[in-house]
Amino acid sequence: MRIGPLFALVLILFGLGCVSHRPAPSQWVSITDDLGYTVMVPVPVRRVVSLAPGETEILGALGRVDLLVGRSTACTWPPEVLRVPAVGGSQTFPVEAVVALDPDLVLATPHVNQTRLENLRDRGYAVLVFAPETVEEIYRNIRVMGEAIGEQGNASIVVEDLRVQETLIRERTRDLPKIRAIYVILDDPLYVAGNLTYENSLMAGAGGVNLMAGGNGYLMAAEESIVRMGPDTILVPADGPDGSSTLADRLSTRPAFANLSAVRNHRICAVDPSIAHWPSPRVVQGLALFSDCLHRSPVQGPGNASLPEEKNRDITG
Repeated sequence: MRIGPLFALVLILFGLGCVSHRPAPSQWVSITDDLGYTVMVPVPVRRVVSLAPGETEILGALGRVDLLVGRSTACTWPPEVLRVPAVGGSQTFPVEAVVALDPDLVLATPHVNQTRLENLRDRGYAVLVFAPETVEEIYRNIRVMGEAIGEQGNASIVVEDLRVQETLIRERTRDLPKIRAIYVILDDPLYVAGNLTYENSLMAGAGGVNLMAGGNGYLMAAEESIVRMGPDTILVPADGPDGSSTLADRLSTRPAFANLSAVRNHRICAVDPSIAHWPSPRVVQGLALFSDCLHRSPVQGPGNASLPEEKNRDITG
């Protein structure tokens, strides 16, 4: 029996209805996320689950933490989000825990468990995945989020304010020497931030040259290659509440690195990982952190203007 086009369409729509457990909204806005999905977001959005720290921070910057009904355990900023129930880790959250919160919108990154996100999509939930790595992509992310939750005007104000602050920081480092540096994520084995990473973008924006930018993503590095490149500054994530870093301690006592300029001149600098690793509206703070690490004495030499102190610490000084 030949099925007519109209009847076939009815069957398709009926099938989709069987998959989705959510009623169709009367209004929606079409958003294309960074994975290429075109997502129909209901209007207005009243309930959001965020599985991505950077996206949670955008909600905070837009003054809409009130929309948040669930978060991942990594979402800790702004502080008021800690009052929101956590559904679990980005890789381990139970799908049913998200479903129980009945969100209008779920926010995620490519680092969130994609199989579980697909399960949520199949159930009819609007899931947006963002993957910003550069300052401009963060600005775009903020604008798209503003569109998704009906805060376009507020998003434009936030972006323009960040642009002003970014310009001021870039101006302070524009005439300073470019500092040769690397960002070490782990040391057993050694992993560094290469090109197409957020840390690389911060380093470039703060007046540094990432010696590992020849490769893309997070790269395993041999001791010999780091010694051969001879970084003048090594940046690492802090892991102590006082800004200390056990990773910095280990690198500074690594025999192969004893003659590195960064080690001899006490230029291993720890930065707050919640700012340095998560693309978010705190990007300007990230630029200031990296600028401070890269251009403070003894690397910059006497007479250069100091840069704003942020939450970082020169571990080996």
